Amino acid sequence: MGYGIEAWVIRYIKEMDECKIKKLTKESVNMEWCPLNESDIKMNFDAAFDVPQAKSISAVVARNASREILVPKMIALGEVASPFTVEAHACLQAVLLGKQMGYALVIIEGDMHQ
Repeated sequence: MGYGIEAWVIRYIKEMDECKIKKLTKESVNMEWCPLNESDIKMNFDAAFDVPQAKSISAVVARNASREILVPKMIALGEVASPFTVEAHACLQAVLLGKQMGYALVIIEGDMHQ
């Protein structure tokens, strides 16, 4: 199951890199917060993009139900096409980290601002 998501994200990033559309629309969805179950894990990811240098830094943090940090991960990338690509790559890193940790179900949360 994780490989299917990984392959989809990689194809999606490639498609977006090739896309020449400058303006994207976004839809906000309000969700009500609820605490994690003891066996759940949550991945938060975020990214920063330096437009002139086309470089980025992204981070993923894995937390348990007690909000303890289990694993922090930071990724530096060069030659990145857009802020969207950076956020998509950070999301992929969250999926891969959950897979590496051996979890079948992971809650993933990011905050794309554009």
